[in-house]
Amino acid sequence: MTLAELLEKQFRPDLRFRGAGYLKAERVAIRRVTADRVYAAVRDGVDYETQLDRSEGKFRKHCSCEQFAKLGVCKHVWATILAVDEA
Repeated sequence: MTLAELLEKQFRPDLRFRGAGYLKAERVAIRRVTADRVYAAVRDGVDYETQLDRSEGKFRKHCSCEQFAKLGVCKHVWATILAVDEA
């Protein structure tokens, strides 16, 4: 099972659609990978910094965009998840 399959219910369909568009347009750059974290940037006019973290027995996600600050999910994080699965 992919990471996207595990997490897709946390993201609205419109966020998944837009995130997939960023991946297809090659706007997602994986910047750094450690044992517990993935750092990426998603180009959406400006670069939004995203992070996936699986440390301390929990899965956390983060994005520097305003939507993530409000909702805790966004198209940039979804694009990052898809990029991780693709890699």
